[in-house]
Amino acid sequence: MQRPRVNRRRVNQIALGVVVALIAVGILRGFTLIANDAVPPPLRSEFLLLALLLACLLFIAGFLTVLAFRPSSQPSSSLIVESEPVQNNSPDMRTTRPMRSLDSSVRRAIQLQVAAEIARDATATLDLDIVLNRAVELVRDRFGFYHAGIFLVDEMGEYAILQAAAGPSREQLLAKRHRLKVGQTGIVGYVTGTGLSRIAQNVGGDEVHYKNPDLPNTRSELTLPLKVGQQVIGALDVQSVQENAFDDEDVTILQILADLLAVAIDHAHLFNRVQEYATELEQRVESRTAELTQKSAQLQAILDSMVDGLIYTVNGVPQYGNAAFRHLTGYTLDEWALLMKRELDSGHWRRIVSQSPHVPEIWTNETRITCKDGSEMDVSLTSARVLGPDNETQGVVTLIRDISKEKALQAQKARFVANASHELRTPITNLKTRLFLLRKQPERFDEHLRIIEHVANRMQNLVEQLLDITRFERGAIRLEKEMTDINGLVNDVIEVQRPEAEKKQITLLTELPPTPILILIDAERMIQVVTNLVTNAINYTPPEGNIVVRLYTDETSDEVVIEVQDNGPGIAPEAQDLIFQPFFRVDTTKTIGTGLGLSISREIVELHGGTISLQSEVNQGTTFHIRLPHKAHQKAHIT
Repeated sequence: MQRPRVNRRRVNQIALGVVVALIAVGILRGFTLIANDAVPPPLRSEFLLLALLLACLLFIAGFLTVLAFRPSSQPSSSLIVESEPVQNNSPDMRTTRPMRSLDSSVRRAIQLQVAAEIARDATATLDLDIVLNRAVELVRDRFGFYHAGIFLVDEMGEYAILQAAAGPSREQLLAKRHRLKVGQTGIVGYVTGTGLSRIAQNVGGDEVHYKNPDLPNTRSELTLPLKVGQQVIGALDVQSVQENAFDDEDVTILQILADLLAVAIDHAHLFNRVQEYATELEQRVESRTAELTQKSAQLQAILDSMVDGLIYTVNGVPQYGNAAFRHLTGYTLDEWALLMKRELDSGHWRRIVSQSPHVPEIWTNETRITCKDGSEMDVSLTSARVLGPDNETQGVVTLIRDISKEKALQAQKARFVANASHELRTPITNLKTRLFLLRKQPERFDEHLRIIEHVANRMQNLVEQLLDITRFERGAIRLEKEMTDINGLVNDVIEVQRPEAEKKQITLLTELPPTPILILIDAERMIQVVTNLVTNAINYTPPEGNIVVRLYTDETSDEVVIEVQDNGPGIAPEAQDLIFQPFFRVDTTKTIGTGLGLSISREIVELHGGTISLQSEVNQGTTFHIRLPHKAHQKAHIT
């Protein structure tokens, strides 16, 4: 055997590189302990990945140092030592004699190089199988051991299971998942149970040693714990065919390898947990995103289907407005912001803009706003503060409800009560007056009695009209329909009203068809309608004015049309929408009446399935149109 020739410079270089790599291992283990003890779970993965990155950088620096003087013409097994290999007659037998025969510094350098290569592999991949198999192969090949294996403790902590092996019986041991009872079976069981390393220099004299039939040539065994912190996660087991094959240096370097492998295993497990957590988190994010998307769509559908406008403001600046808001007001968000600035004299707007914590969480108000088209609208505003985690105001949600119809109904109700009271109070006053005069002037009994009868009839008529209004609203009126000549009906009403028109010097004209028209109606109710229209025309037409009553059939729509046209003062546009409401009167100073006629007329016409409308211009007169259904079989000519 030749004496090995040692390149001292390369030995020192390799030693320096390995020291740097081992420092990285120490840093990695330190960071792992800190993470397990002091870093909260949500940040632990990021903390360990940062530590792993730092360790990788140090490992790379160490390996660059190790490889800086590596000759490309020689294999890695001869980096340090140039000697003839020792022949072995058995392919399953390896001896440590070459390592034993080397200079101690050379042996140390070879061992450190193995540690460096294992460290490099551990940082190059997080695939645990690759790291463990590469480690046992390097240990067996470079140290010249008979067998090398890595055991990991199962999740229940009951068995140490062989995960990687290098040696003659590798396939058999892995195939049957060779396992040893923790704390009970063999040296591996002892080490994984106590967390202490153990050497059997002569396995025949060690009572703890487990004689494995798949490894019959074992004469000595060294097992070291794989630990993360205080937890034993497995063991590194090496076996030799010689007795007394291990010394203190072997224990030291192999313990360093065991510590490195423990960190690599822990980080591989951590990486797997992080991957599983990332996958689970991704699934949860996808599920939550889908849920939020669905809820957002539902919320948007609700907001879009709302009749009331809704707007969300932050520090007075509108951030969102639903479709109803735009439909009600016609404004964009920017235009609404300008409107609010103009309306800051309103206490409600000031509260919205200020977002003061002293403002109630919910407050309401009623006001009138000017829409974009110039029309005015009565609105009810309900605002609520949106509170953040610290109870600070983050924004204000305002609900805008159009209450124009409600206001109109309230005004109509008030007008109804006022007019009804007035209309009833006047005849009652007349009755009391006449009764007083009847006692004072008995000689004028007939005159007073005639007036009392007239007042009573007027009161009865008013009460009947009020009852008609309520009956129509409740649907309690039932029409008594029969085939009626609408031509004759209109003509009869005109003849009855003609004297009143002539009394006011008003010309009452007709444009009626030459032949009768039969139509299915309630004759008494339709007389009431036509009489109301003609009477209104007479009341509002000035002396020497004209009133024209027309009757014709519209062949296109198959309807009978009645028109009453006057050349009176006309009706203002803002009053035309109110003209059919109870007690509404255009001019209360020049005409008398209850204001119920047109309201009743509309109810009667609509009950017949028809419509009533008007056309009017101020100072140009007014035309009322009644359109009633007329079918061909109802039409007839009377001779």
